[in-house]
Amino acid sequence: MKERDTGYSKKEVAKLLHIAESTVYLYAQQGKIKALPNPFKILPEARYDKLSVDQFMKEQKLDTITGISVPSFAKQLNITPGKIYKLIHMHNLEVELVPRGETRKQYFLPEQTQIQLKELIDGQEFKKGLRSDFYWHAKDIALFQAFESENRSLLRVTRKDSKSWGFYLTTGEWIDFEEAAYRYKLRPLYSIHQKTERNIGKAHFVIPKDYKNLYECIDAVYKTWGIENCTINLREDQLYLSLKSGKWKAVNPVPYVPIELYLGYHLSVGNLEYKDGFYYVDGDMKRTTIDLSKNTYDDLLKYAVTYGRDLREVIEESIKEKLNREGF
Repeated sequence: MKERDTGYSKKEVAKLLHIAESTVYLYAQQGKIKALPNPFKILPEARYDKLSVDQFMKEQKLDTITGISVPSFAKQLNITPGKIYKLIHMHNLEVELVPRGETRKQYFLPEQTQIQLKELIDGQEFKKGLRSDFYWHAKDIALFQAFESENRSLLRVTRKDSKSWGFYLTTGEWIDFEEAAYRYKLRPLYSIHQKTERNIGKAHFVIPKDYKNLYECIDAVYKTWGIENCTINLREDQLYLSLKSGKWKAVNPVPYVPIELYLGYHLSVGNLEYKDGFYYVDGDMKRTTIDLSKNTYDDLLKYAVTYGRDLREVIEESIKEKLNREGF
């Protein structure tokens, strides 16, 4: 007797169709695939007709895909899909375009493109950190902040590990911050605080840890932006710095050499200029207002929810695809 076909599981369908498991039920509701009847709950979970799934897979040319979807790849790297799309367009990387309905296509990344993206992200993308990575709230101190001792010696705050803040003396000896502050009667050379601004976008810099003017950069950043408007993330031999966009009054700019000349060599994304006592930062984001018809908005929102995407990224991606088709 021929064994009854119990179909594909939800997990198997998701893998075959390159979709999230949460989308499988939606596809069945839309009639794209068929769920097997289970009137007496004989099956412990929903199963899906193999013929309908296989047919849909062939119609959409999903059986020829060798790569991975952008959302899945972004999830692996713990970054947003929007960054992946941006790199694809900036560097004209190869992708597999797979139909999703009558007019829409979805990007899939071949193995070589995945390798290229990883190299770009590791080499150029800004590695964001948390404020706690460079600022110790309890003591109100920041990474590489300058302190002066009673005899006017200069010391800079650093971290030996995730919980140890202090200084390395000229002898190579490590001393805890609290002990050093008491022993040498330390005082900060400047405030590390400025008013928090709600500006959109940031300029990003990747600076070698052994860069000879690193400390001058750090001092200017804390004086001008404060810990409220910058982020610093120290990873092995690289320091990742971001500055909020906008017009910033330069506080005690570096004499003779404007700080943008120091930082400019290490700019990853955005722009930084100095003029008449102000720093002008142009970041990675611009704010605009777009009025959409209700139907368009609903379609975009439905797509974003279905694929677990951010609505802003979906809109930006749609605009970029339109521009690319027009040759821009």
